[in-house]
Amino acid sequence: MGHFTNSDRGTAIGFRRSKTGTCSRVRVVDYRMDELSREEAEAERDLYGPFTESLRGLVDAAIRTTVPADEIRRAHAEIEAITERLRAAPMRTTYGVDLRTDGRGRAWGNAVVGLRNAIAPPLTVVQEGRGVRSSFSLGAAYEGPPGSVHGGVLALVLDQLLGEAAGAGGKPGMTDSPGEPAPVLGERRDLNASVGRFRPRSTATPNR
Repeated sequence: MGHFTNSDRGTAIGFRRSKTGTCSRVRVVDYRMDELSREEAEAERDLYGPFTESLRGLVDAAIRTTVPADEIRRAHAEIEAITERLRAAPMRTTYGVDLRTDGRGRAWGNAVVGLRNAIAPPLTVVQEGRGVRSSFSLGAAYEGPPGSVHGGVLALVLDQLLGEAAGAGGKPGMTDSPGEPAPVLGERRDLNASVGRFRPRSTATPNR
């Protein structure tokens, strides 16, 4: 189930489809009212945007580096020290979504479009009429098969764009996922995978 955030626009409403085919609301999502002025919000964007981009660069460098072992150990110690400095004043919860009084929001922790999320590519989503578009590139951190983007990452991106498109079409909500709603962040979930049957060019794996 993908959370609809519409980047920096609008609100989000969630539904899930039950086994009987009817829809019901998912648990209430906590949104904070953003008391920052537009100028203050832009100042935060200017502060955290380049910072997070540097973290993305660090991830890419860590994957690709071939420096000697002693250099890795020194970098490791420096990264640990920086992490401890940043943890000196943490948020009580995850970032969530800050909503302003004009209905616009900041989903800066989002895994796809989050300005402050180094895991996010991030996508810049542009609304065009009742749809959206986005151009992006994915580096070493998103690799699946050698030299190719991981299929699950593409599914993540597509999920976000479908939610954005729903909002652009005037029906904000969550992309549908059969079964249980998405787990709460930090909640342990167990998954199992097995081989069902083989075909000449594919292998079927039942969902569990």
